[in-house]
Amino acid sequence: MTREDIIRMAREAGWDAHHAEFDTRIQHFAAIVAAVKQQEMFERIRHIIVQAEERGAAAEREACAKVCETFYNHEAKDCAAAIRARSKS
Repeated sequence: MTREDIIRMAREAGWDAHHAEFDTRIQHFAAIVAAVKQQEMFERIRHIIVQAEERGAAAEREACAKVCETFYNHEAKDCAAAIRARSKS
C-alpha cells in the first residue's frame, strides 16, 4: 500500500485533505496501520515456525523409534513405543 493509496482512502472516508494538519495526521495513521500489519505478519511467521518445529520434532521421534526397532528384543520395542508416546504428551 502506497502513501497515495492511504491518502485516497482517507479522502474516501471523509477526511478533509485541505485541513492544515492533514499530512501529519495521515502519516501518523499510516504508521499505525503499518505497525498493525507488521505485527500480523510476525504472528503468521511465528505460527509457521512453531508448526515447522513441531513437524521436525515428530520426524525426529519417529526416526529414533525406528532405530530402536532395529534391535530385536522386548526392551527395544518398549523404547520405540515410549518415543512415539511422547508425541501424545
